[in-house]
Amino acid sequence: PPRAAAPAPPPGRPGQIDGERLVMGREGRLERRRANLGESPMAWLARRRDPQGRPWLSPAELAAGERLREDFHRCGMVGRLTMDWSAQPRSGGGSGLRLDPVERGIAAKARVRAALEAVGPQLSPMLERICFRDSAMQAAEEALGIPRRGGKIVLKRALERLVDHYRMG
Repeated sequence: PPRAAAPAPPPGRPGQIDGERLVMGREGRLERRRANLGESPMAWLARRRDPQGRPWLSPAELAAGERLREDFHRCGMVGRLTMDWSAQPRSGGGSGLRLDPVERGIAAKARVRAALEAVGPQLSPMLERICFRDSAMQAAEEALGIPRRGGKIVLKRALERLVDHYRMG
């Protein structure tokens, strides 16, 4: 008899990329877990609520963290997988000056450096783990030697300073 076709998977959220991530298990071992690979840890944390039911991250804190993350990826510290055509001339474009890719990378690197200096050496390692490496909170806490659940406090303080640096507050 002919085999029945498998039902189509339900449509995911926009930006949903199903896959697996390695996360730190309870006994300190890495475990594979299903995850949305299209979502940053910052976006995940922004959906969490505090005990009073308020969002754990303010919109400004989320925006500041994502802005830092974007600049980090723009500065070229992470290799590109595709060609970047954004600096190519466009027909009918404005007369504004455009930075070439190298200049954009240098400018982004300077913005990242300034932001991390504004946050300070005690708090910036947590931002680097969460925003740059897309690390889970538990893995970042363990790597930085921060007690469990202490990483949220460190990250919150770092994001507050980042909001001030970007003048978003």
